[in-house]
Formats: sequence, structure tokens, C-alpha cells
Amino acid sequence: MKGKENIILSRICRISTHPVSLLTAVHRGSYLRGLGAVLYTISGGNHIMAFLYDEWCISVCGQKMQNAFKADEKAIRNALSLKRSGWRFFRMKYEFFFDSFYLTEGYAAATGENLLETLYAFLKEKIVTAFTKDALEVVNEYFKHDSPSSKIPEALQSHRNNNRSFIHKPLKKVLVVANVSAGKSTLINALAGYRLNKAKTTACTNRLSYLFNKPQPDGISVYADDKTLVYNEQVESMRGKDWQYAGLHFNSFLSLSNVCLIDTPGVNNSENLQHGNLTMQTVEKGDYDVIIYVANCQYLGTTDEKRLVQFLIEKGRRPIIYAVNQLDRFKPSEDSISETLSRFSKDLMEWGDCSPIVIPTSAHTGLLDKLGYEYLDDDEKDEFELLEKKFSKDFFDLGSYKGESSYSLLDKTGITLLEKTIYKFIQQ
Repeated sequence: MKGKENIILSRICRISTHPVSLLTAVHRGSYLRGLGAVLYTISGGNHIMAFLYDEWCISVCGQKMQNAFKADEKAIRNALSLKRSGWRFFRMKYEFFFDSFYLTEGYAAATGENLLETLYAFLKEKIVTAFTKDALEVVNEYFKHDSPSSKIPEALQSHRNNNRSFIHKPLKKVLVVANVSAGKSTLINALAGYRLNKAKTTACTNRLSYLFNKPQPDGISVYADDKTLVYNEQVESMRGKDWQYAGLHFNSFLSLSNVCLIDTPGVNNSENLQHGNLTMQTVEKGDYDVIIYVANCQYLGTTDEKRLVQFLIEKGRRPIIYAVNQLDRFKPSEDSISETLSRFSKDLMEWGDCSPIVIPTSAHTGLLDKLGYEYLDDDEKDEFELLEKKFSKDFFDLGSYKGESSYSLLDKTGITLLEKTIYKFIQQ
């Protein structure tokens, strides 16, 4: 991904309280055709601007505008002209100029271009009249100097403030690494709270996947394989589909953080050693803030694991959180979680991590719990009921093995503790 396009993925794309959405269909259409003409002119018809415009249109009128994203000064003037509703006459000038500046600001942030002055000059020289000049100046001052104005609808200012305050937070990156079959993709899904990464998909692909958080629930934004931007208000519409960059609001303790989860190919994939090489190269580059190493609780201490963990310790130079996963597969009559964690911690110290941070987890149980019983299929409901019964036993209270009090099933799966541990490191 080039430039700063991740800013688009973390952006709230739609607004449910746009004042123009309350107007008639004729007035909404006039408004949006003019807005499309402005945005097309300023961006040269760029696909990122088209994406922002389309989702704004859906917010205002419930659908995309056909053949409206094009150069058309007449449409712009018509959008700003005097309107009538019954006996009332009005103009949509403050809303129109705000939307023009706001969407241009978002586009410019993603592309690195400085276009607000260009937009202002275009509107001032070619569009405004004596009846609309005052509104343009108010909106220009608002964007230029962050000068709040009572003339700009509060809903619009609030939407911008939410996006800006979130994007201005430093982006924190969490690199998730594992050998194959450790449950890495399921753990990422559990952290996000949605089924997105298909199990074993990244073990079969020679690329990284980036999952960005949004500041509030707003569907999912995705860069498709052909590099076009796609939005869907239903997050799980992307379940099982192939994607590399996506943004959604995490159902997580991390929900207020500007954070990105980076999924890497399984390191010991015997079918293609290049996959492991990509992960190793990513670790060495160091473009992340914390590493999560996902370990399969049933295969701890293997030669492959020792090799990978020692590499992470030596080359990572970042905090490492070790998630011992799939502990729901243990049997109280045969296994000991406390001994397993103790033994693994000892191995980690022998491999070079003097103070290993080990978190016991059941990502699968945590994910099912976050999804909600009503959203599970029949097989998953049956499985979830069994897991609920299993985790009612003290043996499976995973948080308790780290001295944590558990108040819910999610706490018992260790996912809450893992999220809090990640949060602690990305706040440093």
C-alpha cells in the first residue's frame, strides 16, 4: 500500500445525521450532483475521492448517485442556488461547502496532497456569488484555523472531530507471528471481534494482511485485489474473501486505539519456504510496536518454535507477548495448564527472553463469545454451548492462571487479558 491510504481505512465513511438527508429527493439529488462535480474537479476523478463521495451519497440519500461524479460547474451552481420547500426558501450553502472541504481534506490526507487552498480558490473564482460568499469564508476559516462556527451544523463538525481526533493518534502496529496451525488467524479474528481472516489462508499466501481499527462502528472498508476501495456496512460480508488491507471498528478493549493488526504467513510452511522468509524480513524491518507470538499449546518447545522464538528475540527488538493458544483442547484429567505455562516460560528464558510475558488463551472460544449466540450457525451454537459448560470449570478459567479475576466467559478465555496487555504496550 502506497502513501497514507490507511487513513481512509480507519475513517468513518458514513454519517447518519446529515441535515440534507431530511430534504426532498429532488433537493438531495441537486445537492449531491453539485458535490460530485466539485470533488471530481479537485481530485481529477481519483478513485479514492470517488469512494468517499459514494459513501457520503449513501448517507444522504440511501444510494450512490449515477453519473454525478464528473466536471459540471452548472451542477455546482444549481446545488448552491435558492431552494423552496412549501413557503420556505433556503440555501444549502454551509452544508455544501463543509462537505466539499471535509471530503477533500480526507482525500488529501490519504494522498499527501495539499488541496484545500486549491478548492477554496476554485470555489471563490468560479462558483460563489454575493449570496454564497459569506458561507465560503466561514467554512474556509473553519478548516484553515479550526474555528468552530454555529452556522455549520453540529452533526457535521462532530463527524469531522471524531475522525480527526482518532487519526491524529499515533498509529500503533501489532505484528502477529506463528508457525502453522497455532490458531493465529482465529486469534486475530478474536481480537477484532469478527470473522475476517479465514483459517489457514495466510499460510498459503506470500503476503502480509493489515487490519486497521476505526473509531466507531462504521462497516468495513477494504482494498480489493485490483486496488479499488470497497465498503460494506456488514462487516462479515468479507468473511472468507481474499483481502490484504481492511478497516473496521474493533469489538475489543483496543476499540479506542489507532491500532493495526498485521497478519503474517506461517513461518514453517513446508509447501513454500518463501512465506517464512517474508515474515522473517518483516520482523527484521521493525515497522511495528509489539509482537504477538501465537503458540499451539499442544506442540510447545519444538525445534521450529525454538528457532522462530530465538529469531524474534534477537531480531525483533520489540516487546513480545506469547499467547499460548487452543487451551480449550486440554483435558483436566490429562493436562495441567499451570505446568504447561511454567514449562513454556522456562523454555523462553533459556531461549533468551529474560522476562517472558505469557498469556493463556482460547481464541476460538473468545471469538464465538464476541460474535454472539444469535449470529452463530447451528453447529457453532452446539459447540458454543459445550464450551460454555467447559469454561464454567475453574480449570479453564485462563485469566486466573495470571492472577486475573474473571467476570465473564470472555475473561476466562484469556482474550481480555491479551487485549489489555497489548494496550499497555501500545500506550508506552
